[in-house]
Amino acid sequence: MRKSEARYRSVVEQAEEIIFLFDVATKRIVEANEAFHKVLGYSDEDLKTICLYDLAEADRESVDRNIALVMAAQHSKVGLRRYRHKDGRIHDLDLSANHLREADQDLLCVVARDVTEQVRSEAAVLQAQKLESLGLLAGGIAHDFNNLLTAILGNLNLIQMNLPKVSPVQPQLGNIESTVLRAADLTRQLLTYSGKGRFQIQAVSLGQVVEGMTRLLAVSISKRVILHTEIPQDLPALEGDPTQIQQIVMNLVINASEAIGDADGNITLTARAITLDEFFISNHLIRQAVSPGPHIAFEVSDTGSGMSPATMSRIFDPFFTTKVSGRGLGLSAMLGILRSHHAGINIYSELGRGSIFRIYFPAHQAAEKAPETPKPPARLKLPPGTVLIVDDESTIRATAGAMLESLGFKVLEAADGIEALDLYKAHRQDIIVVLLDLTMPKMDGKAAFQAIQDIDPSAKVILSSGYNQQEALQSFVGIHPAGFLKKPYQYRDLRNELEKTLLEDPL
Repeated sequence: MRKSEARYRSVVEQAEEIIFLFDVATKRIVEANEAFHKVLGYSDEDLKTICLYDLAEADRESVDRNIALVMAAQHSKVGLRRYRHKDGRIHDLDLSANHLREADQDLLCVVARDVTEQVRSEAAVLQAQKLESLGLLAGGIAHDFNNLLTAILGNLNLIQMNLPKVSPVQPQLGNIESTVLRAADLTRQLLTYSGKGRFQIQAVSLGQVVEGMTRLLAVSISKRVILHTEIPQDLPALEGDPTQIQQIVMNLVINASEAIGDADGNITLTARAITLDEFFISNHLIRQAVSPGPHIAFEVSDTGSGMSPATMSRIFDPFFTTKVSGRGLGLSAMLGILRSHHAGINIYSELGRGSIFRIYFPAHQAAEKAPETPKPPARLKLPPGTVLIVDDESTIRATAGAMLESLGFKVLEAADGIEALDLYKAHRQDIIVVLLDLTMPKMDGKAAFQAIQDIDPSAKVILSSGYNQQEALQSFVGIHPAGFLKKPYQYRDLRNELEKTLLEDPL
């Protein structure tokens, strides 16, 4: 019996699973194996002063209810439960339990696996999938909305041009134009959320950005919060848009201050150079648009209230807020900025223990500066000829056609790439430029552009899209359009692009 007991004790002690017994009546831990101590951090001495209620991240009624269910079934697959580590961290454990009767004592033997990393990884994947879906939705809405705004702006410009400047309705038309342009700003926010925002990427000194914002940050946060910055002077530059980097810093600092509330607290900004590898990205930046290589890790930590898992799962949802009066894209727009910068984000937070936001920006890679080619002087008179408009939206074809006719051009219209090719083949000698939408059914703009280039490599094509130029043309390898028009565009945008495309000196 002694040999048998020693053998089974050895098995229990060496098991990777957590195994412990507790008294049903007192909830005291009677015995625990080495894995229990290793995973949850409690010593044998600690077990003399704590009970199951201290371990379980649940109210007493839930704990009692689970015990009753196991007692009734004698054996139960309890499932996923959250247990507290000695230092306060939370572990996800997959539990099963058996009822044991010893003399006059009822015991439950619990066997558990620590699945904390697995749960976090699955949650990260689900969150990334949700954000991808929301991003696609936001991008699709912005694209369609830009088409509508293009038609509105174009017709509005034509009305403004055809009315006398002293017309009494000109001020009202100007108000409409301002309102439409504000609507265009909203679509830019949606595109930012979807990761297709328009940015000026360059080398950015994070230290200089933060230093330049110090005064603004100080007046934007609670007077009871102390802001610490610990950014090395020799920190390499990151690759980004300075204005958008400022927006990220401001958003994170203000959110940290609001998490601290009216209490005394600290917000700390730190940064360091780091090289990310595939292992780190696959484990900590799951399904984010981050590539291995040198990065700048920017960290904003606070001593605030922290976030529950439920709150963390929604913080990047558009319009989600924990503030009564809060509204707007907020952190979701920031996530779109990070996508467009090919940057990643990792968050750690617990209720009562504050939050840490870590952002990984690609480090700036110095490149040789290409010599600038002097631009020819602008010429005012546009050459006569035919413009082929290709767009699946009839309102845009009609609006752009009216603007082009007012500029003296003849117009042909096509609703998709296939129809455009037929018209181009039939009227190739007359067409001097093609105004080509990028997103269309049957044959999209990229395929139509390639087909037109195959017919005539010298064909001048102006691509048009609701997305910014960098995003729209990123898949165009080895072929370049003559121009680009970002929707929604106005009459003067169309004329400027035509002048640039048709009046430049031939190579």
